[in-house]
Amino acid sequence: MQYFATSSFDGTCNLYNLWKLAIMRCFRHPSLNPLSTVILSNQPLVALAMFSPVDRIWVSFSINGQNLNELEKDPEVLTKNYTEESSQIVAPKII
Repeated sequence: MQYFATSSFDGTCNLYNLWKLAIMRCFRHPSLNPLSTVILSNQPLVALAMFSPVDRIWVSFSINGQNLNELEKDPEVLTKNYTEESSQIVAPKII
């Protein structure tokens, strides 16, 4: 399975399965600002990050939908390594 992501001016980012051409998950910018860039990463955690030129902030999500930016607000999380299991991602590509 391979995935790709699209970003939009409506503040959404869609993750697709390349082989099935099916949408896997829709991510939303917290303020629904227009998005100009989206990347997929597989290290250190399988994640999707999107950038809005309006607020000039990268917002990142785990592939399962957890907002990783919210984790920074928890001091306990900052002292631990964060991992997440996912049976859906095999070899994501950086776009």
